[in-house]
Amino acid sequence: MEAMRQSWTDERLDDFRAETARHFDEVNRRFDEVNGRFEQVNGRFEEVNRRFEQVDDRFNRLETRMENGFKEMRAEVVALRRDMDQRLDALHRMMFRFSALMITALIAALTTFATQL
Repeated sequence: MEAMRQSWTDERLDDFRAETARHFDEVNRRFDEVNGRFEQVNGRFEEVNRRFEQVDDRFNRLETRMENGFKEMRAEVVALRRDMDQRLDALHRMMFRFSALMITALIAALTTFATQL
């Protein structure tokens, strides 16, 4: 056990301190590289955010166009419905007049037939 254990001299402590400082300098350099990469990633995320803003703008324009289109379609449906109601009313009036005419003709024919007897 004694052979493995060595005393810490000032020279050994200085070597240890220098070696430790060198390792920490290496770690600091690596962290600086990692920080640089994170800055690149942040730049990429900013670009992605900018693109998403463009996509949001496109969706907003599309939504507006769709809303306007649906309003136009509703207006056309209302106009068609009004037109169909007018046509059906005209058809009902024509059918009523035709029925009244047929009943009048039938009564006239029966009256004429009854007076002939």
